[in-house]
Amino acid sequence: MPDDLLPPGDRLVARADAAAGGGAPEVLLIERTQPVGASLVRYALSGAAVSDSWYLTAEEARACAVRDYGARLGPWRALPAGAADPVAFALSAP
Repeated sequence: MPDDLLPPGDRLVARADAAAGGGAPEVLLIERTQPVGASLVRYALSGAAVSDSWYLTAEEARACAVRDYGARLGPWRALPAGAADPVAFALSAP
C-alpha cells in the first residue's frame, strides 16, 4: 500500500494544545518505519514518551491523531533530519 504522506526517513511533528479543548498538552511525532508502516509517538512536554502506536501507513497514523485530538491538534511540520528532539522543535514553532 503506497504511503504518499511521508517519504522514508522523514518525520512529522505537531503539538496538541491544552487550551483548545482540555487535556494535557502533548507533542506528536509520525515517523516511517522500515520496511513498511509508520509509528505515532506521543510525548509529554517534559520530553518523556507517553505512548506509541504502529500503523500500516503514515496517513493512518495522522488520521488517528486527528480523531484523537480534533481541534487541539496544531499543524504538522517536517522535523529536520538534524533535529534530535521532536519536543523542543515543536515547542520552538511560533
